[in-house]
Amino acid sequence: MLARSTAYADIDLDGDLDLVITENQGPIHIMQNNSKTGNFLKILAKGNNGNKNAFGATIDVKDSNGLKQTRFVKSSDSYLSQSETPVTIGLANANKVVTLKITWPDGSQSSFSDIDANKFIKITQGRQDFEEIAMPVTPTIN
Repeated sequence: MLARSTAYADIDLDGDLDLVITENQGPIHIMQNNSKTGNFLKILAKGNNGNKNAFGATIDVKDSNGLKQTRFVKSSDSYLSQSETPVTIGLANANKVVTLKITWPDGSQSSFSDIDANKFIKITQGRQDFEEIAMPVTPTIN
């Protein structure tokens, strides 16, 4: 396969990332991740001052097992593609994010603690709390 672009998203809304790959002069391929191996935290960062998608923000987390991870809010990773904007953090068997820190593109920071796993949250720059977002009904992919 000679691929043109790749994008990731939680297409089936089960907390793990799936892939969409386009092939040069060929079909689109959906690679559904069916692993059932762990917990997650999905974060939608909302920025201020003209950067509503918070592109350029850095998210640092430490989970209840002590694992530290860093993710970046970005618009794309591949040629002619757009991955989903929310950041998904894989937590394995950790049941909580102990600390979460967002460094916004303007250098300001937001910090949160003791967030339960398997949640989808929205964090808005300048606010001291986060909003839990209900996960939609899982679609069927055929």
